[in-house]
Amino acid sequence: MATNSKKLRVTRELGLYFAEKGKILPAREYKRVTDRPKFLSLKEIVKVMGSYTTAVNWIDKYEPELWDTIHSVKPEPVSPLEKLAQQGKKNGKDI
Repeated sequence: MATNSKKLRVTRELGLYFAEKGKILPAREYKRVTDRPKFLSLKEIVKVMGSYTTAVNWIDKYEPELWDTIHSVKPEPVSPLEKLAQQGKKNGKDI
């Protein structure tokens, strides 16, 4: 059984990786990526945490700042035509 400090270290490293990616990768996809931290293979995560899902849940529970960074909503670029349509609706005109 892994110690709590080891679990927290894995949680932190995995959270930083997901924050860098901008999303949480499914286990299948995480297993295939080549840019993950070297010591954080899927096998190591399961060995320390018990399961991949548990590791993701620990990020939510113990690293809330990273969780918010991972799930932050990025504004979608708005085209000039959409801006005009939104302005027309605000002024009461339908374009």
